[in-house]
Amino acid sequence: MTESTRALDLEGQLDLREDRYERNRVLGTGGMGEVVLVRDRRIGREIAVKTVRVDIASPAARRAFLAEARMQAQLEHPAIIPVYDIGIDEAGREFFTMRAIAGITLSKVLSLLRSGDRETSQEYTTLKLLDVFRRLCLVVEYAHQKGVIHRDLKPANVMLGEYGEIYVLDWGLAQKHGDPKESTDPGSPVLGTPGYIAPEQTFTGSQVDGRADVYALGAILFEILSLQRLHVGRDSNEILKSTRRKHSVTAQQRAPERDIPPELDAAAPARPRSHPRSANRRSPPSARRSISSSKGIAISRCARTSRGATPTPRARRRSSRSAPIARPRCTASARCRTSRVPSPSIPTTPSRARRSCS
Repeated sequence: MTESTRALDLEGQLDLREDRYERNRVLGTGGMGEVVLVRDRRIGREIAVKTVRVDIASPAARRAFLAEARMQAQLEHPAIIPVYDIGIDEAGREFFTMRAIAGITLSKVLSLLRSGDRETSQEYTTLKLLDVFRRLCLVVEYAHQKGVIHRDLKPANVMLGEYGEIYVLDWGLAQKHGDPKESTDPGSPVLGTPGYIAPEQTFTGSQVDGRADVYALGAILFEILSLQRLHVGRDSNEILKSTRRKHSVTAQQRAPERDIPPELDAAAPARPRSHPRSANRRSPPSARRSISSSKGIAISRCARTSRGATPTPRARRRSSRSAPIARPRCTASARCRTSRVPSPSIPTTPSRARRSCS
């Protein structure tokens, strides 16, 4: 093929219009749009295309759909799916393209763990899920620093990738802090998913801030620890009533068969705020600060515990009474000497020394 032929062939590929995207299969349907896996013939790769749903394609819904695409495009973070392009298809519907990701949702993982799936239990240990939760908190903190509130955080909107990455999905209900945003679903009296939304979100028209996302993070942590949802009920109305009531049941009390560290048990929300309508009386909290707060002190240790199991306080007390102190033995005995270098984990005494190689 000559250079001129190659140039003509490339020009023909770049001239693709309505047939640029070759439809493959439906990946999912959300509250505002349908996500389809397609092949971009111009670039030669598979991407995801989200199109506004036909049944809710009102002017308000279309504006909200474009606002979601622009807001997601402005959040440049490895855990937020990048947006490639925004356009209108041949049917006149708005769409935007983004990276196609693969993996399993946190909701699916928790469901398999509840059913006792052995393979899932071996792959997704509690420590691994706590590390996922730690990174989720940092993603939410990034969005809050950009002035964006997700408002629909839940396990179904957290994707765990095949190579350890995580993604926060569905920014359709996200809003800039302080900007009013009404529901685009006339059949839903509240914004968000019952069981994970904060008490102030259970009232129609209530304005929320970053604390709504922090509350949802606590509900997710409660479910990771206990494998049970924080709020349960036969229908959405019962779940909303449970959200508005005061609760005092901790994750350990809900699941007594599980060994939950007391620090993490205290970090999970056992009691919602007393005044759910007072969301704007104080400045919104930081998701990062919620990790290292007095209630969530153990969550800040997830970075360390993800690299190795940390025994519970009871186990540490038992091991300190019964297990002898293990000291490394130098193999190069001919070149060893005794030094008075203090050990970081063992108090130094005049009669205790550590062997080291010169």
